[in-house]
Amino acid sequence: MRRLFRKIIELAEDDGFASFQNQIVSNFYDSLDTGYKSNYNEIELVEELVKAANGQRYGPISIFAKMLHGSRSYVKFNYLNQPVSKELGDMAVISLVTYKNKRILQRICIIQNKKASGNGWRIDVKQLFLLKNFPPFSGNKGIFRGNKDLTFRNSSGCFGAFGLLEAPGEMIFIAAPLVSDFLRGKKTLRRSDISIPSDSQHSEGAIWGFHFLPLFLRYDIFLIEEVLQRYKYSYILFKNILAQKIFANTKFCRDLYEFTRAWTQFNIGEITCFHNNVVNRTADAFSNFLIKSADYRDFPIPEGDNMFGEKEFDGQMAIFIIHLDLNLLEELSMP
Repeated sequence: MRRLFRKIIELAEDDGFASFQNQIVSNFYDSLDTGYKSNYNEIELVEELVKAANGQRYGPISIFAKMLHGSRSYVKFNYLNQPVSKELGDMAVISLVTYKNKRILQRICIIQNKKASGNGWRIDVKQLFLLKNFPPFSGNKGIFRGNKDLTFRNSSGCFGAFGLLEAPGEMIFIAAPLVSDFLRGKKTLRRSDISIPSDSQHSEGAIWGFHFLPLFLRYDIFLIEEVLQRYKYSYILFKNILAQKIFANTKFCRDLYEFTRAWTQFNIGEITCFHNNVVNRTADAFSNFLIKSADYRDFPIPEGDNMFGEKEFDGQMAIFIIHLDLNLLEELSMP
């Protein structure tokens, strides 16, 4: 964990890392500009984002993105006591921090992208219910076919989210619970409905805040004390990391700049593994299944994770992975 803390400090003060983030944002804007000029649909716009992100690297940080093609994946669940089938989402954003064969941190966010039509975004309230609450569901078509009574815990409130795309090439990121608040019973979400007055309301907690502290206490009760002892100016250190919002819990991003910075600073999604301990078993197994299906090889697939067995991926989803490999710190120095 000490390597992770050192890397956090470096990134928080590194102009090169900021340039890396800005380049990704520039690529995203270019790709959406191309897509809108060509009148692409939602999936085609997401494919452009995949091309823009894949292969970006800065020192021990790398980005892998891939579009998995197939039929759309639908799951069956009860909505107000009525059985319904809805698509889970068309994008998965995954964050990884590893050291050798250990997973220091892993988190995932499932995103449903919506392209603006007219004055807003048409929201399927049943799909919103799914991405907000994650009720027990069974596979109907696609990825989860054959799986029954799966349960995803949404402790972060940001396991499910929406990517709201609009011309001439922009995206707003909103966690599903916030979308529900903004929608207020309507079927179309308009820009005028979206109102977040301050940063404190959409990026909460940090690695030692309310979101992560229970994990420290559960798996390494002496870790915080160790960190405090090792860093002479620990108060300043923690204050700076909090200010940078690294390892926070971001639920709302006004544009692609905010989204890219939040994602590349490991702020987005549900934590599935922390300090090499699985803390959300079903979500972790699903995240690993997506990583494996995308054929991402720089990842230590956990042993004994057989919830999906040797099942082949059957669905359509864009996979975005950012990976901080702490092992590379022994071989590389930051540019």
